[in-house]
Amino acid sequence: TENWAPTDAAGCYPFSSDLDATRYKQAYINYSRFIIDLINPSFFSPAIEMNVLFTKCPSQKNAWIQWYSDVHNALKASYPNLIIFPTFQMEHMYGIAEPAAACGDPVTYAECFQQRLQEALTIPSDRIAFSLYPYLWEYLATSVANQDPFTTVKASTSKKIWISETGWPAVPIL
Repeated sequence: TENWAPTDAAGCYPFSSDLDATRYKQAYINYSRFIIDLINPSFFSPAIEMNVLFTKCPSQKNAWIQWYSDVHNALKASYPNLIIFPTFQMEHMYGIAEPAAACGDPVTYAECFQQRLQEALTIPSDRIAFSLYPYLWEYLATSVANQDPFTTVKASTSKKIWISETGWPAVPIL
């Protein structure tokens, strides 16, 4: 629905200033509880590709992380044995999906990934999960294709590493 909530100058939801943010958060927690009770999942991800918003809406990043953290903590309090985690988009972790919002020069893709990984690991989660589309790496940054992000993640955390989404086109796209 258009205009369901305010947006800032960048077109982003203002987690940090919308007076209804707390109400929306509680509504999302209630909705998540309804879904969890309905389907009784083994795991639940209340935020898919959470870090896409980090590069698209950097002014809201900290408030979005806090908003998500509150959702996560409320759900963990209700479902302590449920595996709850956000997912992260791998190309955004490397800074190749949004070159204008990359980690900055002269940061390499590997350094950008490490920087963003440390940030992701501070966000409440029972797993670290990534969506990735490696066919893009060939077109966006060939040097990333030689990286092994999972070894880097494994060296940084004891959390289990999951692939939340992936894919490869059946026909050439570009």
